[in-house]
Amino acid sequence: MIFNGKEACYVGTISGVGIVVDGEKGYYPTNKGAGQPLEACQKLADKLNKEDGVDPGVAEDLQNGSMFGFHTPAAGRFRTKTAV
Repeated sequence: MIFNGKEACYVGTISGVGIVVDGEKGYYPTNKGAGQPLEACQKLADKLNKEDGVDPGVAEDLQNGSMFGFHTPAAGRFRTKTAV
């Protein structure tokens, strides 16, 4: 999916479903899944990603990049060459 002109996906968080965006740390909160357990939020995020045509591997790389930095190998295909 595209969010603010960049590739993005949904992720489950302890506060609901969020959106992670290529090259950006953290996530944007949404009102989806609020008050639900983390496992339920992740299932909802997976469902929303599937509906939007987001490959699970892409979602994993985006989530890893948002947590560990897009300069790390964890960001996979979204890894940048610039150090932070």
